[in-house]
Amino acid sequence: QLAIRKNAGNIAFVEMEAAAFDTNTSPLALATLEVAVATDYFDVVAYQDSGGALNLITGAGYAPFFCIAYLGS
Repeated sequence: QLAIRKNAGNIAFVEMEAAAFDTNTSPLALATLEVAVATDYFDVVAYQDSGGALNLITGAGYAPFFCIAYLGS
């Protein structure tokens, strides 16, 4: 599960319950547009309950990231 939160409340959410791909990875992507003011804050939350520890993949070709852009008033 992957969620984008604004001020600790979910605004966008995606869930994948299918088996992992052949490479043992389960890519998730999520995008949304949201009106915000200067005091708002955003975060990304990932959750898994497979019963074992899982890691984010990093390195060449893999880069977990969160991007936000101000589009003007």
